[in-house]
Amino acid sequence: FMDKNTINKLAYDLTYQRYLLNKDKANYLFNDLSVGDYVVLHTVLCFEDKAYLEKLGEKLNLSISKMSNVATNLKNRGLVIWSHDGDGSEGTYLTVTETGLKLMDKQEDKLKNYYERVINRFGLKNTVDLIGKMTALETIMEEEMENE
Repeated sequence: FMDKNTINKLAYDLTYQRYLLNKDKANYLFNDLSVGDYVVLHTVLCFEDKAYLEKLGEKLNLSISKMSNVATNLKNRGLVIWSHDGDGSEGTYLTVTETGLKLMDKQEDKLKNYYERVINRFGLKNTVDLIGKMTALETIMEEEMENE
């Protein structure tokens, strides 16, 4: 087993790294879109069929009410069209507009340029390994939160 000081230091380091990732350090890469906007629009574009709000919420770990707020914000800014088939009883879905696509292209170019330099310096294998480990760690952390 690890001693208390080691656990405390690792707990701080993990919390701090997640804080930095979610705080202003990532935001400098984003001008016209927020990190959240980018993630939502990217997720909408990844759906092979229609990006129904309920499925988007599940994929993004957001409640329907939170997903509705996000959709309203994106719609009001002209980045998505919020539609439904028939009477809407089968759910509503989002489609990225031409404006949204242009902003996504611009954002992805900026991210590609930045991360290409980072990956070149850190190494492709190291990056892939790290992402795999971060994903595994995040899964364990989520499971432990659910067990609390």
